[in-house]
Amino acid sequence: MTTATVPHVIIIGSGITGLLIAQGLKKRGISYAIYDKVDPATRPRDWSMTIFWSFRHYPVLLPEELNSRIHEAQSKPYYRPTAVEELVVRNSETGEILKKVNSPYAMRVNRVGMRKLLLNGINVQYDRELIDIEYTTDGVIAHFKDGTSDKGTIIIGAEGGQSLIRRKLLGELAMPVAYPEVEMVNINVNYTHEQGKYIAENTAPHIDYGVHPKGIFFIIILRNVGDKDDYSTWTFHYVITYPKKLTGTPLKGKSNAERVSILRSLADDFAEPRQSALRWLPDDLEVPDDSVKMWSPVPWDNHDGRVTLAGDAAHAIAFYRGQGLNNATTDAAHLVSAIEKATAGEVTMADAITAYDKEVIARGQEEVALSQELAQSILDWEKFLESPIIKFGGNIPKEMSN
Repeated sequence: MTTATVPHVIIIGSGITGLLIAQGLKKRGISYAIYDKVDPATRPRDWSMTIFWSFRHYPVLLPEELNSRIHEAQSKPYYRPTAVEELVVRNSETGEILKKVNSPYAMRVNRVGMRKLLLNGINVQYDRELIDIEYTTDGVIAHFKDGTSDKGTIIIGAEGGQSLIRRKLLGELAMPVAYPEVEMVNINVNYTHEQGKYIAENTAPHIDYGVHPKGIFFIIILRNVGDKDDYSTWTFHYVITYPKKLTGTPLKGKSNAERVSILRSLADDFAEPRQSALRWLPDDLEVPDDSVKMWSPVPWDNHDGRVTLAGDAAHAIAFYRGQGLNNATTDAAHLVSAIEKATAGEVTMADAITAYDKEVIARGQEEVALSQELAQSILDWEKFLESPIIKFGGNIPKEMSN
């Protein structure tokens, strides 16, 4: 046993990862402050995510009252997950189902809904942009652009894939790797009642995962449902990637109308309902300029337990297997547990954070490698048929083999 400590934890980033850490610390009565340079609620974009297996961590991180309300953040708030929640993988050229992979009690949530839920009881200090970290003999000092500062025991970088703290720790090694050979589209689409009903009734209710032998990835999922009986209130979430050479026309530099036209030009390659889903894209649909990026973690200097990373800052995992949120939640649970042990005097903070870092780096490397393998296999049909999504779906490979 070491001497019990009374830490103050500085969290940078108020996305889902940062808020989960804050909730876990608050639940244990551990002092913390959470900062963000902007309020993420002011960002117009939203998307959906799947809680595949990390739901096991929510009772540990959240107070019982909040954990019982997770359904409020679901894409379908009225739905309750069951023992059968299947990720359906299709040949999207023919519509043939290649595999159904079950993830019991998995649920679809959206980013805005999760943040709204997790903000309960958490005071985020916005307009506080971190510019520097000063390491002291007994902790750290976070320096902000507005001239203010905060002194703590440890600072956590939970500020996403472009993390400043990661860059300060690793320099050039912190830069994510882009996949320039593919175009990426991440869009939310609303249709008429009749169109939405047709698409909903002809896709898998949980996740409809489509891959075309030409190397096109096209997943159909739901971001949120307003009225379950009015399909014009259903917002569909599509992520599409395809080889740039397929259309010969890059999306970069094009207007929204031109990007919509390029997406519609792919429609004939698909079986229904993807064919109609593309043909019915609204003329005024916003099609952001996105790209596929990944970052496999390498060891960083945690300055004797004074600094660490979590979430996308600790491992930038591509969306192909839907593991970003699951690993971020696991990071939060493990990190809160490490800080709790140090607070109780079971271990030193340096040893607790070093053990956390070792696990998060190993787990992140494994998942990024699977994501890289899957991303490349989508461009090679025979390899895709033996890919991680076919073998494991969104589940943990070790658990699938047991």
